[in-house]
Amino acid sequence: MEIIQNFKNRFFDIEPIAKNLSFSHFLLSFGYKLFSLYFPLFLVFKGLSFQQVGYTYLLIYLPIALFAPISAFLCSRFNSFILIILGAAGYFFYSVAMTLNVNLFAFYLFQIILGISASLFFVGSRNLLVCLAKKPDKSFGWFYSVPTYADVLGPVVGAVLIWKFGFFGVFVFSFLIHFLNIIYSYKYLKNFNVSKQSEIEDFSKIKSDYFSIFRKLAEKKILIMVILVFLVMFLTGFYRAFFILFVKNILNWQQDKILLFVSLNSLIFIPVSWWIIKIIGKQKSRTNILQGTFIKGLMTLILGLGFRFFDFTSLMALEIIKGSGALMIGSGKSGFFVKKFKRFSQEISAIDTFITTFSVSIGSLLGGFLLKYFHFSTIFQWFGFALIILTLFIIFIDKRAENSEAT
Repeated sequence: MEIIQNFKNRFFDIEPIAKNLSFSHFLLSFGYKLFSLYFPLFLVFKGLSFQQVGYTYLLIYLPIALFAPISAFLCSRFNSFILIILGAAGYFFYSVAMTLNVNLFAFYLFQIILGISASLFFVGSRNLLVCLAKKPDKSFGWFYSVPTYADVLGPVVGAVLIWKFGFFGVFVFSFLIHFLNIIYSYKYLKNFNVSKQSEIEDFSKIKSDYFSIFRKLAEKKILIMVILVFLVMFLTGFYRAFFILFVKNILNWQQDKILLFVSLNSLIFIPVSWWIIKIIGKQKSRTNILQGTFIKGLMTLILGLGFRFFDFTSLMALEIIKGSGALMIGSGKSGFFVKKFKRFSQEISAIDTFITTFSVSIGSLLGGFLLKYFHFSTIFQWFGFALIILTLFIIFIDKRAENSEAT
């Protein structure tokens, strides 16, 4: 029993706010992952081009970015858990709408609604973690790792539902999960209150706060990290929209093989993520970002150079290593912002969300256009090489600055 307790203390030392938010994030991700894996395949099957696939993802991620400042303002007016509930409700209504076989205009409209809902959920969640988490890097590590667990269950359950009941069945199950999340979030997050302003804040004060943040963001050591994160998330946007199409069209994998790959990859990554979170908690945020970016860049470059030689096992190993880097980047990024902008909790939650989702949306959109002229492998090589060079450049600057201070 003592061994088990020591194991729990070592790997599952998680704050209550992080635990409850992470489970809410799990339910949100699980409800979405039931069908999201098949979304690019579905769009191509419906006759959409690569460019139109990218445009569809743009309609999801760009509203998240553009609505983030409004979500941050709402955080200052209402308790953040209300935004989380509204976000979960948006996912619920999105799934309901998808069961109704809506026309193309309504379909695009609900992608935008989904984006706004995600903005409410993630800005509200980040604001609670920024304000209440005592160990932000570790708490954000748990928060960002839970979609991995949804990746294990979602595609498998979704495949069974689609096989038995079609997409109607998977969307019905999805909105039931999101309804459960609404109930859970209300019950377990309502007591985590963040002090909000009692009076309406004038827009001059809001503008002043954002200008203060942007001035600090313009500082050389911070700006170069923002640029690095932007490039990483740009690549993430490309991956989300087109990686499944890459393994289907270039590696010639069938759907059942893709399903098995994603599920096994995510299952293996679960214990790996516990180890990575442990490392994240011991390192500085800047170190986590740089190490994670180098890992992700190197794995992307290797994939671009040697894609012809990858089989099921080797590609899985590469994706697990790359996923470890991505987890370090996501946790380090949010922890970095928390430490630099602690007194601007709502505003920096919005900016964090904006940087992440805007770059993802642009990566999805431009990825479709790039694929019109360049091969998948060429794009992987470009981004892998760029991330490695920029990471090494930042490390070089940091080392030179340390040597200057020492002398």
